[in-house]
Amino acid sequence: MQVLYSIQRDQYLGHTCDTLENRSSANNSNHKGFTGGVGDWKVVYFEEFENK
Repeated sequence: MQVLYSIQRDQYLGHTCDTLENRSSANNSNHKGFTGGVGDWKVVYFEEFENK
């Protein structure tokens, strides 16, 4: 799980099944989704869980 924060949007969001590196790159890219176009998403919390 990861929690991201955007200063520009003053919002937190979190949760992913992808790797931290992949999601951070995707969230800060210039795409048309919710996180796109902002570019200032920072990881403020990260926890890895074992999938059983």
